[in-house]
Amino acid sequence: YAIIVLIVVVTGSIGYLQGISVGLLAAIVLFVVNYSRLSVTKRVGSGAFQHSNVLRNSEELDILDTQGEQIYVLELQGLIFFGTANKLLTEIRDRIDHPNATEVQFVILDFRLVSGLDASAVLSFAKLKQVASSKGVHLLFTNLSDDAMQRLKQGDCLEADDPHCHVFADLDRGLEWCEQQILMESNVSELEARSLPEHLKSGFSDPVQVDRLMSRLESRLFAEGDYLFHQGDPFDGLYFVGSGQVSVVLDLSEGQTKRIRTYTVGNTIGEMGLYRKTLRMASVVADKPSMVYFLPTESFEQIEASDPLLASNIHRFVVNLLAERLQHREQELKNLLQSS
Repeated sequence: YAIIVLIVVVTGSIGYLQGISVGLLAAIVLFVVNYSRLSVTKRVGSGAFQHSNVLRNSEELDILDTQGEQIYVLELQGLIFFGTANKLLTEIRDRIDHPNATEVQFVILDFRLVSGLDASAVLSFAKLKQVASSKGVHLLFTNLSDDAMQRLKQGDCLEADDPHCHVFADLDRGLEWCEQQILMESNVSELEARSLPEHLKSGFSDPVQVDRLMSRLESRLFAEGDYLFHQGDPFDGLYFVGSGQVSVVLDLSEGQTKRIRTYTVGNTIGEMGLYRKTLRMASVVADKPSMVYFLPTESFEQIEASDPLLASNIHRFVVNLLAERLQHREQELKNLLQSS
């Protein structure tokens, strides 16, 4: 109402065009002031509670739980301009400089819900890049639109040779990279060197049965980019990852895919189909050269008929595996609800 009164007063005392101009200017100023008060941050999280879709072993998860606070995650939203960008810069700087909090080594900015980015906001991101570089903090941009990426490149926020500035297709890939840096610093090479039988023995109630299971498995080597199976294929058996890394991807429209989960050494793929005998619900592709071991459905049925002790161990192993994954998903959901 104040703007309407202002327009009437200016129009009556000076003129019609002047009144409209003053009213328009006042409305713009009011919009900028009010919008800058809104938080551009939809959700704030850390790597201690927000993990990538890489399914890791318990030792690696323990490391990420204790050191995950080094990863500072901000999921952004709405229009980012100089008012909201400066507020964001202050928020990140305060977290980096917080004397009583865990030292931040990685800042992830997710742009999935960002509707726009103006030129003035780019200056704030350039300042943020300078702050991150001076502190030795890695700055990660995820889910950037083509327009946002172009603006940030023009503002020298994204440079190919900058060791502290990174771009990833989505938040999941950004989290994975940060986690890998933490694990590399934590000397987990011994964990990665464990063979498939060693991983399985930690999950079997009778470790002696693992060697008997291994003798029933078929070894298969996949090159990077090779598919173990495709979405919609009939279930034909269980896979065990012996080396390398494979990802479960969901086929979307227009040839696009979405990563659901990534498996490393010691993990099992297809355990649900072992009981439901349904079509494959997603595709699995090798991220790097990988050796997997395959237990065909026919072989498993033979084990059930002729070797009940081994079959019992396999069933118990799969049930425990499903329970662990369900517990992991429940914890992820709990953390998501708490941070929202």
